[in-house]
Amino acid sequence: MVEEAEHGDDKRLRDYMNGCVIKARKGTVMVSPYISQHEKEVLAVLLKEGRLVIVVADNGFGEYYKPSEGLFDSVAAGKVRDEPDGRGDMWAVE
Repeated sequence: MVEEAEHGDDKRLRDYMNGCVIKARKGTVMVSPYISQHEKEVLAVLLKEGRLVIVVADNGFGEYYKPSEGLFDSVAAGKVRDEPDGRGDMWAVE
């Protein structure tokens, strides 16, 4: 997504973002740190639709980490778990 954004072509970026959502609807699991605004927009759509995503954190999620946006609702609903190694640097959201 970063490469698409660097081109400065909004249509190309939107097409790429829409492609991510379409692939997720077909069963692809999205893996990302969801840092950029564009990644967050895709994440919001996927969470709203109940798609499986994996959120990656560079140094793990601290004990008092508070997820933002749609992730908070997923945590509250018990749909989040540490993946895949239990170290806390990835979350799978069902």
